[in-house]
Amino acid sequence: MKIRRATERAYCAVIVLLIIVSVSSSASAQNFGWASTDFDRDGYYVGLGIGTGIDLEFEDSSLGEGQSVSPGYGLNLRAGTKSAYMGGEFQLEYLDGFDVDGGAVAKGYDVLTFTVNFKGYLPLGRLQPFILVGGGANVLWVDTSFGNKSYLGGALRGGAGVDFYLTRNWGIEAQGSYVMTTEETRDADYLSANIGVFYRF
Repeated sequence: MKIRRATERAYCAVIVLLIIVSVSSSASAQNFGWASTDFDRDGYYVGLGIGTGIDLEFEDSSLGEGQSVSPGYGLNLRAGTKSAYMGGEFQLEYLDGFDVDGGAVAKGYDVLTFTVNFKGYLPLGRLQPFILVGGGANVLWVDTSFGNKSYLGGALRGGAGVDFYLTRNWGIEAQGSYVMTTEETRDADYLSANIGVFYRF
């Protein structure tokens, strides 16, 4: 499937980007401001990450028929603003490859989730743990024996993670969250785990 191949290429590109940023930052720490102490400054940021999702409910739905569902993999984009202790962001997460093993009706599904997250930080210099809670919407595309069907519903996200600053501007974020779905997509709750790079302006 073309979308899946494109996702796999993007997935590899983010891994390469993580490696490049980490190596170049370590090699040139002094030039990029490794000794800077204003990691908890006010400002905007953007981020790109790779992630995985573990199904929690679809396999027990009428479409899942009790069959096991393999994890999905994909990308997420983030943009927001933060101060020392608080922040807010937009998060867009796409995961595909949730394959239903042996399903007679549903063969698999992909999910796109958009949430507005509010974050609370514990500023510890370069290392900044955080908790988050957010809400928004998600779209579910289900591949069934009757053709492809799409469903639109609400989404709530809660989780925690950590930011680690490689330089004054570049860093790595790891995040885990629980995504609860409602309305038409209420049977698609999943656990999300991702890692990525971010840039602080």
